[in-house]
Amino acid sequence: MLILIVGESMTGKSVSAATFPKPMKYFDFDGNRISIFNAKDKDGNLIVKDADEIEFINMTRKEIQKIDLRATASDAKSKGLPPTYSDSAAPLIDKLNKEILAITNQTITVVMDSFTSMFRLWKDAFLFLNKIPQIRIQDYQSLEGVLFSQFIPSLKALPCQYVVCVDHTDIDKDEIVGTILEFPVGPSRNMGRQLGKAFDEVWLQRIHGGEYEWKLRAEGFFGSAGSRLHLPPTIKPPTFYELEKYLKKEQ
Repeated sequence: MLILIVGESMTGKSVSAATFPKPMKYFDFDGNRISIFNAKDKDGNLIVKDADEIEFINMTRKEIQKIDLRATASDAKSKGLPPTYSDSAAPLIDKLNKEILAITNQTITVVMDSFTSMFRLWKDAFLFLNKIPQIRIQDYQSLEGVLFSQFIPSLKALPCQYVVCVDHTDIDKDEIVGTILEFPVGPSRNMGRQLGKAFDEVWLQRIHGGEYEWKLRAEGFFGSAGSRLHLPPTIKPPTFYELEKYLKKEQ
C-alpha cells in the first residue's frame, strides 16, 4: 500500500508514520528521529511504542557549506561554474538508490520523510550533475519523468507491505475562478497537483480542535485527499494502531 501523508509543519506527520508496522526502514531527510523517540500522547505514553525496531537511514547533509552571496546565476552560467551548494546532493542520491535496491521482504514498512526535502535534494543534484546554475523550464520535464516513471513505480514495486511518504502542503491560486488550492509539495506546483493521483491513499494530517487527526476525504482547500479503502473520513489519533482497527474490518 502506497500512502502519502500531507500536512503543515508540526502536525505530527513523522511520528504518525513511525507508528506503522516494524521492521521499518525510515529514510530521514529532515532529521526527525528525536521527535519519534520522545513524542507522547495526552496521557504521557510514548506514541511510537517500538521505535527501537526502526532502522533510520540518514539522508541529511552534514558538511558545512560556504555561503557566497556574490555569485549569481548569470555569473555561474557565464563562467561555467556548477553551483557549489549542490556537491553534497549527488552522493546522497546514490545512497538513496543503493538503499532502495537493498530492501527485502523482511521489511514491513518503508518511510520517506519528507518529500519536501527530498525534492530539494533532487534539484540540487540535478544542477550539480548537469553543471547548470538554475533549473530551466525544460528541466522540469526530466524531473517529472524521474518522479512518475522511475521513483514512484519503484516504491510500488518494493517487497514490503506499506510505503509511507511524508510531505508538506503547497498552496496556489486558480487565476480563472479565483479559488485557493492546497496540494502536496512536488518538484514543481504542477507536479504537486498530480502527485496524489499516483498513491493508493492520500491523507491530510492536521490539528483540529486541539487534537491530531487524519482527514481521508477532500475538505476545504485541500482537494487531493482520498482513500480507496472503506475507511471513515476522519481517523484520530492518527496512528497505525487506530488505523488497524478499520483495516481488520476490511479483511
